[in-house]
Amino acid sequence: MILTLDEVGYDGDIRTGITFILKNNTSAPLLVSCSSATFSLEDNLGKRYERRPSSDWNCGSGALDPGELWKCVVAFTGTPLDLRIEYLIVTVNEFSRFQNARWKIEVYH
Repeated sequence: MILTLDEVGYDGDIRTGITFILKNNTSAPLLVSCSSATFSLEDNLGKRYERRPSSDWNCGSGALDPGELWKCVVAFTGTPLDLRIEYLIVTVNEFSRFQNARWKIEVYH
């Protein structure tokens, strides 16, 4: 399996959305399920962003056949408007075989 951070978007000062792509590069189907406890977001100042309710997400669950892609958009409350924020760290705490996968996202003001 390959997990990629695909896109980061901001909705004014209301929401930060992060899109992940999972590719099943195995020879067997995979069951995929998304949980709000799986993802976290923090900036370089130590602020943790709260996850939005699951109704504000676009992840779903189901079987992923070999070679197929699965897209998940995770939403957090707030955006990095503070000019002192230089980067965000998004963490996938636990998802299938992935544990504590982290991405550093540069923030440009």
